[in-house]
Amino acid sequence: MTKKRFNRIAVVIAFGWSGCFAQSNHQSFSLTFVGNIPFDSLFLQLAQYTMFSGNGKNWAGSTQTVCKKNGTSQFTFRKNIDAPFYFSCGFEFSVEPSGRYLRSILNNYLVEPGDEITVRIKRDSSYKARFKKNDSYYTYIYENPNYIISFSGKGSAKFSCRYQADRTTSIIANEAAILNNTGALKRNLFLDKCFNTSVRVLNRYKNRLSQLAFQILYADFVGKFKADWYSLFPWEWVKPNNDSSFLFNAKKSLERRLKIEHFIPLSNKAKVLSAFYSSYIIQKEVAKAWANGNRNESVIYNYLAGNYKGELRDKLITAYLCDWYPYLKNNDSILNDALSWTQTAYCHYRLEELSNEHSNGKIAYNFALPDTSDKIIRLEDLKGKAVLIDFWYTGCTGCAQFYKTALKEVEEEYRNNNKVTFVSISVDLDKSRWIKSVYGDTYTSPAVVNLYTNGKGGEEDVIKYYKITSYPTLLLIDKQGKIFSASAADLRNKEKLKELIEEALKAE
Repeated sequence: MTKKRFNRIAVVIAFGWSGCFAQSNHQSFSLTFVGNIPFDSLFLQLAQYTMFSGNGKNWAGSTQTVCKKNGTSQFTFRKNIDAPFYFSCGFEFSVEPSGRYLRSILNNYLVEPGDEITVRIKRDSSYKARFKKNDSYYTYIYENPNYIISFSGKGSAKFSCRYQADRTTSIIANEAAILNNTGALKRNLFLDKCFNTSVRVLNRYKNRLSQLAFQILYADFVGKFKADWYSLFPWEWVKPNNDSSFLFNAKKSLERRLKIEHFIPLSNKAKVLSAFYSSYIIQKEVAKAWANGNRNESVIYNYLAGNYKGELRDKLITAYLCDWYPYLKNNDSILNDALSWTQTAYCHYRLEELSNEHSNGKIAYNFALPDTSDKIIRLEDLKGKAVLIDFWYTGCTGCAQFYKTALKEVEEEYRNNNKVTFVSISVDLDKSRWIKSVYGDTYTSPAVVNLYTNGKGGEEDVIKYYKITSYPTLLLIDKQGKIFSASAADLRNKEKLKELIEEALKAE
């Protein structure tokens, strides 16, 4: 495949509201690309409301526009806004053998009414990513390694701050654990480095930002890195030899961490508008509950509903259910309860969507993904069989533990049953890393159908369709291609998984 080359691109961005500019009643957002532009269409997404997914990928209340290049190589996009929004843009990119996908240029950048921002992209060879985190937050950085972006104009400090913070933290080596083998916290954790680095960058721009923008960006960094930090606490899977001293020390480590945790005061508005802050609250409450031995997820739901108010409460509840719905034992009753009192429109709409996405009996998404030999496999090709789909990534402790303690044995038991198929779908960004894992007997086996998302990670259509944000995620499909079960509580249990497979084989 031949890649087009270009020396420089200039993008002019202006977000506004009526009345900010003299001699104009119409403020607009516009882009102009100058130079040898390597694509004909620019895709833009503008959203005031973002739902938690750990990376801000689940949008609510968003609009997407496709801008076509005209004879003067100009793209134009206009949108009136009266409050801070998040903005993403990208272009279609060819990926063999499965066709095209959207390649990000900027991802979830904060904009305010009145912004007039010029974005310039030029070739740069100084950025050296030694590895790629399996984290779609950084995808737009990794996908454009040979270019550097700069920003100027009114409101551009927000963009410069975010870009510098992301570019710097994207090359900080990540670790698989935050506790050592005794249950004590490791020192100089990479997530702490990422957060502290991002805040230092933010403070350098503080005097050039509005107070609200500063708070939202700070809330975003808290939400991103602190949520990831709490999500790495190994209450569910990591119990070295069932060592009670490890669990005791881990609980003490969490308690000490909570005592010293301190952030700048944030307004309720900043917490609500932030794309990532909700994830911090949720992951922290999950870690606290599990540390105390409380694995009843409804307790967390009740805590969030009882300790927060208004739009922030609605957003927290919606975000929690979006991420944890498959893992809740009483998910239907909890979701119905949330629907009965949630008043914020975009939250209520998202909960209604959720009630349909994983419903038993619904036709499953017909993915088309390459296997290890680049042969395209579609779900419809497996019709007539019970299909268990396992979504995972290399480095996922829970994925490895589930394979070792449950999935591997179940696969062996059904190996000679041609009416049952096991499908492994990896969201690894690096193909060679995925291939190594396929043959490593840690997450999957070469004997099953191993499929790859072409380095798209969370941007692959099947991942976005099911809004998968945590791993492993499991789906059991019946012989008619309908969802038979999406319950993590059942599908992660070895004996229950076998029962469900037998029931799926009998279903008509």
